[in-house]
Amino acid sequence: MKKGIREMITLFTLVLAILLTACGSGEKETAEGGGETSATPAADTQQDESGEDGNTYHIRVACNDEAPRAENIILAAERLNEQLKAEGSSDVVTAEYILVDDKEKANNLAMWDKTGDMPELVVGNPVDVVRFADAGFIVDNDELMAGEAYQKVFPNLRDMGLYNDHYYGVIQDIEARPVWFFKNHLLSLGWTEEDIAAFPDKVLNGEFTQNDLQNLAKEAVDKDICEWGIIHRPTNGAEFRMMAIINGADSYRDGKVVIQKDALMNFFTFLRENVEMGLCPPDITTYGWDPVEGDMQPNGKTLCWYGGVWNKYDMIVAGGVTPEYVDENFIMTLPPVVNEGDTPVTLSGPHFYMVTTAGAEDPQMREYVDRVLELVLDPDIQMHTTIETSHLAMTQETADYPEYKEDEFLNSATYMVDYAMIQEGNTDMFDYLYGDETFFAAIQATEMTDEPVEDIVDRFIEDVKFKIGEGGYIEE
Repeated sequence: MKKGIREMITLFTLVLAILLTACGSGEKETAEGGGETSATPAADTQQDESGEDGNTYHIRVACNDEAPRAENIILAAERLNEQLKAEGSSDVVTAEYILVDDKEKANNLAMWDKTGDMPELVVGNPVDVVRFADAGFIVDNDELMAGEAYQKVFPNLRDMGLYNDHYYGVIQDIEARPVWFFKNHLLSLGWTEEDIAAFPDKVLNGEFTQNDLQNLAKEAVDKDICEWGIIHRPTNGAEFRMMAIINGADSYRDGKVVIQKDALMNFFTFLRENVEMGLCPPDITTYGWDPVEGDMQPNGKTLCWYGGVWNKYDMIVAGGVTPEYVDENFIMTLPPVVNEGDTPVTLSGPHFYMVTTAGAEDPQMREYVDRVLELVLDPDIQMHTTIETSHLAMTQETADYPEYKEDEFLNSATYMVDYAMIQEGNTDMFDYLYGDETFFAAIQATEMTDEPVEDIVDRFIEDVKFKIGEGGYIEE
């Protein structure tokens, strides 16, 4: 998800964290890169373990400003304390939200590792899982994943946290990247309500292709139904990689990136055609988010766009529309296939809880960390992620939860989880088609210049080969 949660939610989380840590936290100091770190030990073991008052175990969660990722841990810790009290234990588990910038997270962890002030949990993406495991900052969660709680998680989602045959990542949320359509524009094109209702299945069955999408968008623009036909995000991001995958450009085999020029040509040609057909602004990558999610999307200035399920939340915040407005005026489908009859795919970039060395060094702390990570799957806690930030259910128990079932929007997209591919944690693949600015620069050149697409693709391939290095790729 691109943006942080509302400031009021973040404030609530931070205040709640302060209240929960009132039983022993020391002063805070600002870490490099903007993160805060507690000056007190993770588990307050200064008390006599055999004392009547028990011990306090303090779990710190390092994550970005998407508050529910930490807030859910805080709520789960509260629930664990209720369980401990019922069990007759005098131990207390507290939790704290440590705000870190995603770009500085690795530096923060390296610093905390050196100073002995590592937080117990860190939240990150698939690439973080790989990097932090390789660096020795995090430990595996194999025993936790084998337990009853995580056996409830849909298997294809649970296994997204695997790296080198171990569960270093505990899945925290799941998303899908659909194509959004403005319903009124489809009606203006002569579609019926029945046609619109059947449209997602038509795309799912491979009966509506990428070329069909271009033709439909062209018709809408030519008839002045909308200003634009097919738009995309204005910044670098995984939606581009998904579009490349759909066009056959993403492949990883035997530990190496597979570079396929023909498939890359298909992807970049699709972008060029959309500009030349008047479907996408040539300079959209210079817009920034406000005009896109605050105007073009919610106000129907485009027939459709490649986006994410969380765009509902973004339009509510940036566009000032209501949830009901989004539900009534938009539908989502999986991205159309290139070849008729193919099975569509979407891309997910889930975030994961990762247990650090600090969270595992004390057996009792590790037990409580695991119990918190189990409780965070409780459906009512999951609502903070699904309902509030427009993410999808990770378990059938959550999908069946009344609040989730009442949300027609989320229910209409839950099936997409079955067609979700994960962004690989391999750093070469990440840089090849998403993380590296070389990819985004090639996209901008395709849309903003008249340079031949093949020249852009050839230059991009050479840049990728140089960056990855000989032996790290296969060229086909």
